[in-house]
Amino acid sequence: MPKDFDLNSREWLALVFADKNKEYGAYVTRDESSDRHLKAIAIITVVALGLFFLPGLIKSVMPVKEDVGQIVDVNLTNLETLQELPEENQIQQIEAPPPPELKATVAFTPPVITKDENIRDDELIKTQQELTETKADISVATVEGVEGGTVDIVDVMEKKVIIEEGVTSIGSNAFWGVRNMTDLTIANTVTTIGYQSFFSCLALAELTIPTSVTHISSGAFSNCHALTEVTVPNSVKTLGINIFEYCSKLTAIKVDVANSAYSSVNGVLFDKAQTALVAYPAGKQGVYSIPNTVTSIDYASF
Repeated sequence: MPKDFDLNSREWLALVFADKNKEYGAYVTRDESSDRHLKAIAIITVVALGLFFLPGLIKSVMPVKEDVGQIVDVNLTNLETLQELPEENQIQQIEAPPPPELKATVAFTPPVITKDENIRDDELIKTQQELTETKADISVATVEGVEGGTVDIVDVMEKKVIIEEGVTSIGSNAFWGVRNMTDLTIANTVTTIGYQSFFSCLALAELTIPTSVTHISSGAFSNCHALTEVTVPNSVKTLGINIFEYCSKLTAIKVDVANSAYSSVNGVLFDKAQTALVAYPAGKQGVYSIPNTVTSIDYASF
């Protein structure tokens, strides 16, 4: 084959498709390929030229914005003087006082070294054990009727506590959290037991409420987990709410039959008419059916 033979020429095309159907198929595609290539080159050239000259064309047809900004000289001397404000409306500049002068030196007190034989016992630092065994003012309970009006909680850390004759009222939180107390006897002169006065006395198991008590405030014996049984005397006229709440071992709340305000049925505390359920002992086991006479249940009764 000659070196200068053009494979895209029509002579080569006629030679390849000699004695073959030239109406369609590969012959038509090969015959029109040269025209398609020329058209594609022309289109690409036109698009490239258009993209190249387009920015300049757009810039030439767009109107040029004129700079409308102007510099104006303002003569401040022609401004009218503002009316002077009243003195009370003017901002006054407060001058802070000058800081105190720093001292050039600081006085130093040298430690005093004392011989051991010259040190008194009350000047020695106590050990941790001595602090634990020594009374401290960790809590003071308000108990009306006692000389001085207060009782140091440290004095009632023994297991058995007796509130003696002469005390008329036990204040709020008076014995709050005294955990070692197991037995409590209240004098027959006490008339009021205050709010949460024996709250969280965890070891309290024996409790005697005297017939002088007329009112027991809310939460008075709450969270006393060791308390198993309690009797409300006939003198009690009013009870607060959740008096025996969280007493997990309390199985019965008894009431003196002569009490005119409250009653007890199977260890459950009611009002006298048994229309209000006042308190259900937390340690009482088994299924319980509320009587048909009950029309109301007090807060935190269960």
